[in-house]
Amino acid sequence: MAKYTQEENASSVAAQQYQEALMDAGGIAVVGPGLEITLDDSKDIVKWEDINNYIHDIYIRAIINALWNSGAEAISVNGQRVTTNTEVFCCGSYIQINGTKQIPPYVIKAIGETSNLTSALNFYVWYRLGDLQKQYGITRKLETFKEVSIPGAKLHDYQYAKPVKEGN
Repeated sequence: MAKYTQEENASSVAAQQYQEALMDAGGIAVVGPGLEITLDDSKDIVKWEDINNYIHDIYIRAIINALWNSGAEAISVNGQRVTTNTEVFCCGSYIQINGTKQIPPYVIKAIGETSNLTSALNFYVWYRLGDLQKQYGITRKLETFKEVSIPGAKLHDYQYAKPVKEGN
């Protein structure tokens, strides 16, 4: 509260705090400098059993973690905002993200200091994906932009969890 002056009225302070909370929760769309990663399955898939020819949920999770670790301020995958409630897991022929079925190509966007984001990707996962690209034909592409747009998330509807009241 120290950053709010005494001249501000309670409703303007509450409105600003609400906007900050929405921003922290990923509930509003944001723009800023960042990058875009595109991952796609191999075009050389002969049969379903060739599992190395497909993009797997673990690759997407590894990229998301590397981006968070490098200071990303917002991330999305195929237009789905990544928040604390986001799940990324394999469901047979697709990957589920935020309860939605996603198919390749998978486009991951992140906002943050692009040199930090790319350095973390190189350190954690990018070269491993390059090896898979050479061996099995999956594709990966990384581009940096002065402005990346990331949508807001659908906020979680809590039915059972309630805030703890101070003093309890």
